[in-house]
Amino acid sequence: MTDRHDPPRWLSFSRALVGYIGYGLGGVVFLVLLLPVSAIVGFAPTLRKKALRTIFRLYCAFLTRAYLPVLQLYRVKETSGLHRSQVHEPVVYVANHRGRLDGPLLLGVIRNTGVIIKQLYARQPVYSAFVKHLDFVNVDPGSLESLADALKRCRDLVHNGTNLLVFPEGTRAASGKLLPFRDFAFRIAIHANVPVVPVVVHSDLPFMAKIKGSHFPRRKFTYRVRFLAPVMRQENETAGELAERVRQRLATELARLDRGTVWEDRREGGT
Repeated sequence: MTDRHDPPRWLSFSRALVGYIGYGLGGVVFLVLLLPVSAIVGFAPTLRKKALRTIFRLYCAFLTRAYLPVLQLYRVKETSGLHRSQVHEPVVYVANHRGRLDGPLLLGVIRNTGVIIKQLYARQPVYSAFVKHLDFVNVDPGSLESLADALKRCRDLVHNGTNLLVFPEGTRAASGKLLPFRDFAFRIAIHANVPVVPVVVHSDLPFMAKIKGSHFPRRKFTYRVRFLAPVMRQENETAGELAERVRQRLATELARLDRGTVWEDRREGGT
């Protein structure tokens, strides 16, 4: 159903298309900057990595907080609770996952953070550069060897003071309901004795989701990002139990935000 205040369909389509062009160009710009940055600070690997991290974070911030909002695709109405997670560093951030923009939205505001990505994405030129030059860790969930290698690298990152961002559902959820959580992130948190910070990423319309039509939203929508209070493992709690406890906290918060949106209908419909 179309609201009389919705912009013309062609205008919504054009805005989204321009947004995708900028989204793609950002990756190209990163690859182009790799050579001069590497040449200038190639003698200092730590400095080079820091410079590339900063460039990447600024790109994510510009893309999600300036470029796309200026196109009137959406507005970020809320980013709250980040200060609570920064009291404890490093931490393992775990977020729900409904759209492809979830990662850039978070990476634009949190610093010094590694990310878990699927090995499928790591084969693409831009993502392979992220894996090589940034703290992106690729993993194939179907390979025990890949999981073991990823677990070791993530533990090393956390022990060296780097935060970690994980989407424990493992894929984008197409309904209002959270998918079951994998315990990978929680095993790392328990092993390193660091807090888990649940993060809610919510939009009142699906965007870049596993839902037909979500790549070209029909109107301007709203994002909310909430960093919830850090969670520590309870005595004798297993990784699976910790994962379920955090999942319930995220599910409760998402249910509140879903009220009155299309997500509530999808939740009730089980789709």
